[in-house]
Amino acid sequence: MILKICIGGDLDGLRIDLNKKSFKAGEIDSKKSSEYFKQIYVKNDKIYSFWICRDISISDVTKRVEEILNKRNAK
Repeated sequence: MILKICIGGDLDGLRIDLNKKSFKAGEIDSKKSSEYFKQIYVKNDKIYSFWICRDISISDVTKRVEEILNKRNAK
């Protein structure tokens, strides 16, 4: 289960399907400048992948990821 959702920055909320460890938003839209790195989360034996903006705090990332995963698991 891989979501590949961007958290924070210029591409917040978008699904980006790239096979790399990090990328710059300019690769997707030349007007954007945020930088993202891939972060893996495991919940209930399922693996999830997110793109995390380098400018967002870890507490904000944790909160957003928990919200997204809780909504998915509630379905």
